Amino acid sequence: KNGVTGTWLPAFDPNNTTTYTFTPDAGQCATNDTLKVNIIKKTTPDFDPIADVCEGTRITLPTTSKNGVTGTW
Repeated sequence: KNGVTGTWLPAFDPNNTTTYTFTPDAGQCATNDTLKVNIIKKTTPDFDPIADVCEGTRITLPTTSKNGVTGTW
């Protein structure tokens, strides 16, 4: 954003919350900074089984899973 170049350490880990340190390249009037990246674990929706239905029967599928995930089919 402000044109400062440098490197981040450690290497990015997409599976774990980590605090990263930015070290500006030499010769710039800039200081180190840190940034914490929170990784939110994915939740797999969990639904109760739907009973068998006759062909052509209309049913409404649930839009909220047992573990609180909402969505559409």
